[in-house]
Amino acid sequence: MNGVALADTYKSVEERKAYFPNDYRGVALVVGTAAQSIQPETYFYSGRFNTAPLMEFRGDQKTYVTSKPILIKVYREDDVFFAENESLILSGTGASREEAVLDFVKHVDYFYNFYKRQSENNLMGDALRLKKIYDNLLIET
Repeated sequence: MNGVALADTYKSVEERKAYFPNDYRGVALVVGTAAQSIQPETYFYSGRFNTAPLMEFRGDQKTYVTSKPILIKVYREDDVFFAENESLILSGTGASREEAVLDFVKHVDYFYNFYKRQSENNLMGDALRLKKIYDNLLIET
């Protein structure tokens, strides 16, 4: 990538950040958009469920970037917050939204590394599907 294109990329990222609400706090993760068609109102003010795209996060030892956004649905039942993604069959819990998202991120990091170590010959069904999803979804940086 040449220097001019790189500068344009940073400028584009800064312009997109202007669309996010000022009161949104990311915890150990960076939420960014892959396209201008993503409207923050859709993710942060959608009624009972708050859904946000996860595009970059720091695991225990590595930083990951996603090839496409992981949509995290955050909701509260009783006094517990849940952060989940149905296609990954993952959920995190916590006393706050931030804790639930952090727990979810820890699960993503763990299962990515777990499936990376497994041979396809040792997996079947949903486990094989999840290995392929994680292989295509996360990029180590």
